[in-house]
Amino acid sequence: MDKNNRETQYLTVEDVEVNALYMMSQAMDLMLRDVERRLRAKGQSLRHESKRIFTRFTECVRGACINADTLDQHIAGATAPSGYKDYNIWQEEANELARLMLLYADRCGQYPDRIADVFSLLNSYKTGAGIIDESALERFRLK
Repeated sequence: MDKNNRETQYLTVEDVEVNALYMMSQAMDLMLRDVERRLRAKGQSLRHESKRIFTRFTECVRGACINADTLDQHIAGATAPSGYKDYNIWQEEANELARLMLLYADRCGQYPDRIADVFSLLNSYKTGAGIIDESALERFRLK
């Protein structure tokens, strides 16, 4: 199924937020597994304090992976009535979000003036569900 014809319809801000949370959890799982694999492959030694923090972090990663698997089962179950047509879309969107977060962190992290450019570009798109407006975004600004 074409992503533009996805059967899921966003009706409220909460619908968009819940779907974004699912995508972010999947994207975080992808990134956490990649970081864990890369660090293990490098065999980097960490200082005592870093080792303790990393051990806690790894435990959290394992918990996140277990929860991500549970969420993945929920997504699979939710797409069962459509013959799992939308299941790959969820996976694609999670990977896209992970790539977007990595590019954002790399390109904007040390250049805050670019952040406005990114949001300006996204806001310039007139297509979409049209549910998220400035009032919804305002809750996510530092006061």
